[in-house]
Amino acid sequence: MLIMKRILILLLLITLLRGTSPVYAGEFPSLKSLKNFTHSRSLSFARKLQTHVSKLSQKNKPIRFNFRERKFQKALFKKARRATFRALPKEPSFANALTGTTFRVKYRGKSEIFGVVATHALQDIYVSSGMLGKEFNAVFTEGNVSRTIPAEVVQITPASMGDLALVKFPAEFEKFLHPLELENVELTFPVQGYSQGYAQNLLTKQAFPIVGKTSSGALTAQLPPAKLGDRSGFCGSPVFTANFQLAGIHVGSSYETNIGYITPISVVQNLVKAYHDPKLKPQSIVLAGREIGRLAIDEYVASLELLDKHYRPLWKYSFRSKFSLSQAEKELAKQDNVAFVRLLVGRTMWIDEGARSYLVYDEMSQSRSILIPWNSQSTSK
Repeated sequence: MLIMKRILILLLLITLLRGTSPVYAGEFPSLKSLKNFTHSRSLSFARKLQTHVSKLSQKNKPIRFNFRERKFQKALFKKARRATFRALPKEPSFANALTGTTFRVKYRGKSEIFGVVATHALQDIYVSSGMLGKEFNAVFTEGNVSRTIPAEVVQITPASMGDLALVKFPAEFEKFLHPLELENVELTFPVQGYSQGYAQNLLTKQAFPIVGKTSSGALTAQLPPAKLGDRSGFCGSPVFTANFQLAGIHVGSSYETNIGYITPISVVQNLVKAYHDPKLKPQSIVLAGREIGRLAIDEYVASLELLDKHYRPLWKYSFRSKFSLSQAEKELAKQDNVAFVRLLVGRTMWIDEGARSYLVYDEMSQSRSILIPWNSQSTSK
């Protein structure tokens, strides 16, 4: 009897220490296998122990899952932290630290290192205190060691479009960086996402489901609830999936709905292409399944109009925040006399004033108009 108890207890300990999935009757020594034990007390003890093991395994399943999840998150956030930097203006400021992400990309067979920050975090003509500007400091932390590296914005997608600014570092500092490898994998929604950035000057981690995509191509995520201002500075942080794929860059969120917006990796790749060839027009504007125009990387759609055959406006929408064509597509479904679609396209530009540069959105001197016959198959070039 004593030997039997010791054997069963040893099996129990081995099962629990292995951290396997819940133990059921088919996984534990069955009662049939115990038929050679004729002592009734031994058989009764085996039944009780088998039931106890099954209940204990079921109870500990969430604990084991959480342990594995935490272990995975720790590895992922460790990788993300080495590629994530604090973005600080050169002029002293009491504002939040902003976030940036470094990455490595191959262009025409050559490996290059860049960084990205959110365009809306740059200095503009309306808000200057605490904003980054065209040149800023990137602070990288590894363990207890921090290194400050100068950074310069070299290409931009406007804040209402991709909302990303491409950053270059001096070549002599690139050896100290740990950039991420870019991946462009089509996601199947929903998918679990993870992000890490500097919110309110502190390194903050978040886990959330990525649930879909907007009409402009931005990914959407359901973020954990937060108080107003709690995510300040988080934009520019990398967003991963559970497969360690870099899904995109976090660029904004709503505190009312807790919806987060992620610029996909394809926009980052277009930034690199435009950096090498500014004449490219990599931004495709698609309305109701039709391409209606192509924009340079630093251009943005200021407004969209639906016109009748006499060029009279039927409906107009101005894009003051995030660009989205969902409202225009709803209006098209209601209107039956739309003959033309007209886009007013503006351009971002830097204005140098002494030692400072201001980012402005020019819809006057730098604007252009695109007119698309809607009832024909022709599109704007």
